[in-house]
Amino acid sequence: MKKTTLMLIIVMSIISCSKGDDTNSTAEYFSITNNQIFEFDLGAFGDEDGARIITQAAHFEISELNGNGVITYTYKAQSGYVGTDFVSIETTKGSDGSSNSDVIEIVDIRFNIIE
Repeated sequence: MKKTTLMLIIVMSIISCSKGDDTNSTAEYFSITNNQIFEFDLGAFGDEDGARIITQAAHFEISELNGNGVITYTYKAQSGYVGTDFVSIETTKGSDGSSNSDVIEIVDIRFNIIE
């Protein structure tokens, strides 16, 4: 009986932790000039959905999320910087208005910055 109860507790813990969330990850690679303003369209979002930067770029003059309904990531390298940079953005979609969004996507954007 103790083994059955323990097993039931473990199974319920696993089920409650997973919550059915879907997490996807994509990587995007771009080569841009060091004076170029780059925009990346993350798509349309509902009222309860959104996006946030989870790893900020290291060599930026501009690195921000903009928009309402449609969210865009905007990036510009530091003046004179040549090299690589990276930003990671988490998006959440799929809210029905009464619960949290259940589709989470991580978008990793890697830049090769040239003169």
